[in-house]
Amino acid sequence: MSKNKSIFSNPYFKNNDYCTTLLCSNEINFNLLNIKEFNNKYKIYRIQYSRIADNDERKYYYKNIIPKISSKLFKNKDIVSIAFDNRLSVYVLLESNTNFDWDKLFDEIDSSDKNSNKFSYKKISIDLSDIDVKDKMQYLDRKREASCKQNKSISAAEKDSRGKLDIVYRLLFNALAKSRTETTILDGQLYIYIYLKNERDLDVIRTLNVSVKDELLKFKVVTFSLFDRSKPFLIEKYKNKQKYFVRLGQHDTIKIEPCFNWSETDEDVYVMASDKKATVNFDNLKLDHPDETTKIDILINLIDDFNREYEGIVKLDFMDREAMYQRIEAATSKKTHNKLNKDHKILNKVNVFLSDSIDENSDRLEKFLEILYDYNSELDISISNKVDISCPNICIIHDAEYYSKNKLPDIKNSFAKDLLHQCITIEALEKKDVNKNRTYTYLNAILRKCLSELLIKREVYNRFIDNWKFGACKFYLGLKITKDNNSDKKEYESIHCMMNIDAAGNFSITEDKKEIGERYTNYLATLKDAGNICLVEKDGNLNEIEHTEYLVMPKKEKIDSLISESMSDGIKYKHKTNKYFKEKNYYPYVDKIVFIINDYFYYTIGYPRGDVNTTVFNLNNSYRINPLPDGNGDDSEIILDILGMLKNYHIRGNNTESVRPYPFKHILEYLRMKHPDIKEKIRF
Repeated sequence: MSKNKSIFSNPYFKNNDYCTTLLCSNEINFNLLNIKEFNNKYKIYRIQYSRIADNDERKYYYKNIIPKISSKLFKNKDIVSIAFDNRLSVYVLLESNTNFDWDKLFDEIDSSDKNSNKFSYKKISIDLSDIDVKDKMQYLDRKREASCKQNKSISAAEKDSRGKLDIVYRLLFNALAKSRTETTILDGQLYIYIYLKNERDLDVIRTLNVSVKDELLKFKVVTFSLFDRSKPFLIEKYKNKQKYFVRLGQHDTIKIEPCFNWSETDEDVYVMASDKKATVNFDNLKLDHPDETTKIDILINLIDDFNREYEGIVKLDFMDREAMYQRIEAATSKKTHNKLNKDHKILNKVNVFLSDSIDENSDRLEKFLEILYDYNSELDISISNKVDISCPNICIIHDAEYYSKNKLPDIKNSFAKDLLHQCITIEALEKKDVNKNRTYTYLNAILRKCLSELLIKREVYNRFIDNWKFGACKFYLGLKITKDNNSDKKEYESIHCMMNIDAAGNFSITEDKKEIGERYTNYLATLKDAGNICLVEKDGNLNEIEHTEYLVMPKKEKIDSLISESMSDGIKYKHKTNKYFKEKNYYPYVDKIVFIINDYFYYTIGYPRGDVNTTVFNLNNSYRINPLPDGNGDDSEIILDILGMLKNYHIRGNNTESVRPYPFKHILEYLRMKHPDIKEKIRF
């Protein structure tokens, strides 16, 4: 698809205020690994069990043996670090002059395994040469297949060769984490930052973990929650999940250790409550000292620590890519407000429903209603303890914990399917850790989101999108959802949905598989696990909007230069605003960016809200626009209107986590109304 190389010459980019830049992605530059120095310092071994039987034995091995192997290896002082690969092999990093007693280790593993079918183990030496680096970089430079779902099968040897250098970096990050944090390393979780509400409050622990896979530096936020045995529904939900002990260590460090053979008489244990893979939005990770540490500092410090620790052996740096970017207005800009107000004036009446037990004299509730009255003087607002089927409803209710604690049915489940409404919990309005000086901003953001959701839902009810200007299109969303069952075997449910919109903005939606057609539905069948397929068709061209794991990475020298410049202007670092950065043509982490990698076309969007110290530096999800064969079997063209739809969606939906053309938001709302029993699973 070499035609994409010159796509930036397309008039679309010249007519839409795009500027040229270089994008620093999270693709690692493996040329900076000195193989000779690495081999002088370290040696890598792989522990492998010699027979792979059926799936039940694989599961047994992963659940029972891998954690015990890792626990023994991690506590061994002779071992620098460990890493995992596909949950079947364990890699060990040793200093090159270490004499390690492997037989003793394997005997200890065998003695701890109560399974009658014993596994046998062996160690395999992993040899590295300059040719590994050369092959890796050539692979990066070659054109990749458009989608991992369509990749041709490769040999095990080629797969091992490609993954070798990923393992090297993973082991080095692991060693860095072990030396810096004294924190137990769990399955694949490497460089860890800990957040506690306060020094001894261990109800929630969030960790930011860093790994390397498929040539990319990857992040995920993992939340560990205290396993509250007083809540029966939690016991049922988490009874089969791995439990963990949390130990306070020296210098405010924490050890998170797997808990084997857990019983209800044990000390407090934790469960892994959430697992946000691939991409990190740093708003999910709060810091102990937010005034002293910015979220961008986390990455800068990580890179600095790595390069200082392994100076002369390897340097962590990333690839630059050709890119174009377009400015997106901040939420506080006049232009954005005008756009939102224009949209929201379509809503001429709103009923605010207050459920029973809501304190009408709540200061936050009164402030929220005051903001609502001021938001649009032409909006007819009523406040009632009953819903109104004739207009949109803002429903103020309690959260699920309140209803569970008081043994009451959750009122949000009682609303009729055809009731146009958006729920807001009083607990969200009265959130305690909101700074008093930012109360207005916080409540205004909730209202903005609420009105945007109501606007989308109203359009779904009316089957009409206001101000549509992108011509006739088709949007297909295929969802593969995991079914709830008590079995270890995963079962899936498939949902197909097609939205057909005309040039005026009128649309129809169908879930009829036959009506949609195999041309679309067959793509969902290519998914091996839960996930989704998003397709757009326009003028005979068919494109997939595919989530990827590419990130925009910070350039330290650029940030340092800007910080120094702001200081000289008399602006304190923690009080800088987006405006200062934009006026200085700051590297565009917070705008719409389109870029090309290996001949394929990607985009990412960051939303400029709040100040630099707390919210600007989010790492954003990236998406690939993947042209698929058209109905005649020929290659499709890229539908550049997708990028125009993104800006509309972004302003209206105010959501950076799932940035796809905004008609997909209408499909999601339609499906959630049609399938209330699984609506929590209907997401991108």
